[in-house]
Amino acid sequence: MRNSRFIGRIAVLLFGLFLTQRVVVQRPDNALGWDGFGYWLYLPLTIVHNDLGMQDPTIIEGIFKTYDPSGTFYQAHKAPTGNTVIRYTPGLAFIHLPGFLIAHALAEPLGSPTDGFSTPYQYSALITYVLVMVFGVWMLRKVLDELFGPTIALAALLLILVGTNLLVYFETNPMMTHGYSFALLSLLLWLNMKWHKDPRLRTAIALGAVLGFIVLVRPTDAIVALIPLLWPLRDHDLPGKFRAVISQYRAQLFGGAMAALVAVSPLFIYWKVYAGSFFWDSYQNPGEGLDLFYPHIHNFLFSFRKGWLLYSPLIALALLGFIPLWRRHRRIAHALLWFFCIELYVVSSWTAWWYPGSFGQRGMIQAYPVVTFALAAGIEWLMQQRAMIAMPIASLSTVLVALSLHQSHQSRWGIWDHSRGTCAHYKAVFFDTRQDRAKKRLLSIDRSTDDSGAFHDPERYMVYKTEVGALDLSAERIAPDGRPAFLINDRTPFTPAMEIPFETLTPSDHAWLKVSAQVWCDSPFVQCNSVLVATFDHNGNYGYSAEELSAHSDMKPGQWNTVEFLYLTPEPRRPWDNFRLYGWYRGGPAVWVDDLRVTSLVRKEGLK
Repeated sequence: MRNSRFIGRIAVLLFGLFLTQRVVVQRPDNALGWDGFGYWLYLPLTIVHNDLGMQDPTIIEGIFKTYDPSGTFYQAHKAPTGNTVIRYTPGLAFIHLPGFLIAHALAEPLGSPTDGFSTPYQYSALITYVLVMVFGVWMLRKVLDELFGPTIALAALLLILVGTNLLVYFETNPMMTHGYSFALLSLLLWLNMKWHKDPRLRTAIALGAVLGFIVLVRPTDAIVALIPLLWPLRDHDLPGKFRAVISQYRAQLFGGAMAALVAVSPLFIYWKVYAGSFFWDSYQNPGEGLDLFYPHIHNFLFSFRKGWLLYSPLIALALLGFIPLWRRHRRIAHALLWFFCIELYVVSSWTAWWYPGSFGQRGMIQAYPVVTFALAAGIEWLMQQRAMIAMPIASLSTVLVALSLHQSHQSRWGIWDHSRGTCAHYKAVFFDTRQDRAKKRLLSIDRSTDDSGAFHDPERYMVYKTEVGALDLSAERIAPDGRPAFLINDRTPFTPAMEIPFETLTPSDHAWLKVSAQVWCDSPFVQCNSVLVATFDHNGNYGYSAEELSAHSDMKPGQWNTVEFLYLTPEPRRPWDNFRLYGWYRGGPAVWVDDLRVTSLVRKEGLK
């Protein structure tokens, strides 16, 4: 027993050394870029610039000019107060605060700018990340050790690390929240077990504080409150537990609740001060968000694009461990299963369910401590079986671990695309050990680049459907040549909109739309400020594109001209979201508009 526990501790320390080499020694070029820039931004804005509301736009301009953290400044939005508010919650900023202060003190002596982003700050962020991940794995080992013993705890930890996408995630996402939530949930599980075994006020306060801080890091992870809520207390059933807590541990309940509220309060204070409301939708993105009435569970689990069980198949065996966990520790399994099922539902209800930028599904990383519970229960059950039962399952587990290691290697070499996987690409690269760029054409369309040339490729695209939109005309709206049309000017700035559901435009995941309209202007079109707008609608515009009429220098005044452009459909939030096409007068000479048309072109394989 002692040897197993010692080996487990050494294994965690070796994991820390491995992670240090992969994350700190091989420091990424842009460690504080993209989403991580938003989580980190609280610290330099507060400590270096004293401008958390971003009233001075030159601060962000200077950061982008020097460090180029992302393509655009999408990490914040303008609030009604006039402040620019960070879309991400400040939990990670508090975790990184000690390291930031150390780096801030050392930057000038080391000859680096004290700007919050120079080399000392980058290293402080990465070192803090490694320490938090090692702490999380260490706490998870302690939790599993408590319930299953050190041997099973070590086996479950090793399997979940090397047999899934977890290790690759740890290596490649140092400034994303899921890893920190993994560590915090591991700590919460340990405190939860400790309190339910021996209820004390200080443990209740610590448990509440960790719960509140989990919400401060990722608000949707408030679901973890189900674990301490449903966890068994001695011999009480669930109603008996609630009565016991209220009658015997009322002070502890109050202390834990207050600690949780204090821990999460910086978020509400930040929103109130800078956005003007204690509760504010900081995401501000009609094209992406949480949609609990339209989950993507099947795609989340099984799709070639990003299926959790496809790219981490050992998870399927791990989840079967809930069966022996239920049989032996039913009341514990009850709490964990409720959390897991609701977490899976919520995570798969994010409209961008493929969670780009990571190998496999990163959306469930924060739930891996609970998955490891089930895996440990499965290992415990397997060790009690006869060889004729245990050997086939152990052999299958070995194959799945080998498959995971192979796919993880492929991820490191860029063989897998982290957002655009297809069945054809998966099969084509399955045995590859080096990247083959020629096979990239088998991926789904790259929406980050202009691939409109594919529109002209008859082998790839074909006309799927042509829709003709009829404008709401009247006898008074007569163009100069006597043709009924719609006049946009300062009194009627918008034409009626053509609206077509996405599912009508294409049976595939995208379509190229050839959009056209007839326009007439009595003045030269270079003086015209009007546009044709193509967009999708979901409580606001997304995939917005405006075609400037003034950009068409070949059009002639005093006659009808055809305006035509290509529009790539965005990722739809729902299949019935409407594509909208309309004309918009933005000043200058008036314009007559007629004959709006949309031709949908889809990949041929999209029709199969």
